[in-house]
Amino acid sequence: MGRQKIIAFTAKGYDLPLTDEIEIEMEGEWETNSHGTQYKVETFLEVVPRTREGILGYLSCGSLKGIGPKTAERIVNRFGLDTLEVMEKYPQELLKIQGISQKKLDRIVDSFGKNKVFRELMTFLSPFHVTPKKANMILQKFRDQSVEIIRKQPYILCSVKGFGFLTVDAIARQCCAATNDPMRISGCVSYVLREAMKQNGHLYLEQEILVKDALKVLNKELNLQ
Repeated sequence: MGRQKIIAFTAKGYDLPLTDEIEIEMEGEWETNSHGTQYKVETFLEVVPRTREGILGYLSCGSLKGIGPKTAERIVNRFGLDTLEVMEKYPQELLKIQGISQKKLDRIVDSFGKNKVFRELMTFLSPFHVTPKKANMILQKFRDQSVEIIRKQPYILCSVKGFGFLTVDAIARQCCAATNDPMRISGCVSYVLREAMKQNGHLYLEQEILVKDALKVLNKELNLQ
């Protein structure tokens, strides 16, 4: 088996890690402009490091508040491959590390938690090509309960700027949401009204037309037409 070929390229996108210490999986498309050929990233996922070197690089890259290169090395030297599990389940153990006070530990726990929630949210939404920017908008609204809230009430995403009904409906179907969910119907009605204004400049629709168009969209999304 031959050696894998490594290709160096420039990637651009929202909130991409600014270090090569974090391994990520990206989806997007190539584009060519005055800067040459670049990869425009639409979505990305951080790969959880499995090696000692990977964990050390992740902790020392600067994305976790309260942990610098020296502190990261002390943590990994003590906990090894169990480091991330310790940080998630037994964070008080970090107080045994030289230089980590309770105040610094609080910063580390908060930062580590936000990183974990973001990874979980991006993993959950990755089939729908939700951008990191939009995922952050969800986090700002629902915080660490984001994934749980979306699983239970997916149509609540209609209240988040940038999420159209068609995208939300696709997410909701994966969550096995009821097709007669009042929030689904409300979201569809709002979508039909916005489309009528966008495409034809209408400020309103008569009830009969609104109901007809909304039913058309609802049934189309369920392949009932």
